[in-house]
Amino acid sequence: MLRPLNKADAEFLCSIFKDNLEYYNIFFDPETDVSQWERRIDFFLNNNGIHHFIIEEEKIPVGWFSYLDCPDQEREVGILVIKKDFLYCGYGKKTFEEFFEMCRADKVHTIFLSVNKDNERAIKFYKKFGFEIYAEEVIPQCNDGIDVEQYKMKLNLV
Repeated sequence: MLRPLNKADAEFLCSIFKDNLEYYNIFFDPETDVSQWERRIDFFLNNNGIHHFIIEEEKIPVGWFSYLDCPDQEREVGILVIKKDFLYCGYGKKTFEEFFEMCRADKVHTIFLSVNKDNERAIKFYKKFGFEIYAEEVIPQCNDGIDVEQYKMKLNLV
């Protein structure tokens, strides 16, 4: 279900964010186009320690997932985005189940993530897996000068 991101995925990634501009424009320039995503993917693929995947079902891309390697047997979820047409179909759950298997195989003890405080759907989703809020933070954003309030969450696997 998870396969490594490649440059040919630029159009798909662009489509995810165009579907949800009202939410994602605080993170990404709303004028995003495929060539910009191709450059971002080049950057992602050359950034060691960050792993990017396309979530697929029968070779159809449905989402994007990434995580970061951290010291001390820890990992941090970077992004989990499911394309609007595929929300509520179990792809987030399947992605996390596969990710947790990878973590256990690598003897990872703790997984961290950050989530916008107003993203109640995502917070509820993460809590179903046992993630707990342990801190709050404000992330200054470059687009429109918007500061984003986030929860820091963690899950202990051992």
